[in-house]
Amino acid sequence: MDWPKDVIFSTIISPAAATYGNRVVVIREKKVRSLDMNYWNHVHSDRWYTYTRDAGEFISYGYIPGSDLVGYQVRTGSKTPNYRISYAIYRAFDPKSKALLVLSGLRRDGSLSTCISQNPEDGFYYHCEYKEGTIITSIPGLSRERVRISGVLVLCGSDNNSENCSRLSDREEGFYRELQVELPGNVVTDLQNRIKNLDVQGKLVRFLGSKDFLHKN
Repeated sequence: MDWPKDVIFSTIISPAAATYGNRVVVIREKKVRSLDMNYWNHVHSDRWYTYTRDAGEFISYGYIPGSDLVGYQVRTGSKTPNYRISYAIYRAFDPKSKALLVLSGLRRDGSLSTCISQNPEDGFYYHCEYKEGTIITSIPGLSRERVRISGVLVLCGSDNNSENCSRLSDREEGFYRELQVELPGNVVTDLQNRIKNLDVQGKLVRFLGSKDFLHKN
């Protein structure tokens, strides 16, 4: 059947989303709004796909509430088998934090991550243990390797003075004090160009590298 044009397709399998493009929006619904496409196939045509198409995929209304937005992944490389994470922007775990996390996709073995996800038990983001070729059969599990921070996106006054910028909570800064890694210079330039002249309610959006905001305490 032809689906309506004003709907959004999503998946709980992060590497699957990365086969469609190198920009991935991460959502976490606060209220159930999506329909399991496999369930729809079962009801509509009496078919249930376990290891093939539509497994782990959902369809939802074309509008996503801002409160459901969790992160944004910027990926690189080739479509086959899937784009890898260069860096990602995520909401902070601590509600007292007034900044967005800029996380590096670089793993300690030098490879770029296939997916990252948050462990709700401790608040940290972890790289997934994803095996190539299992993209349609299983949800990648979390590894023991925590994702490292490369900086934050903050809101600053019109004078662009870093002393007048929003910041992470002391608790959240403590999370990442030993988990820092710099982004490559060209990636930082790309990020800064993307947020250049961007303002939110009269405040400028600014990128601060981890050394700029973690060394003060």
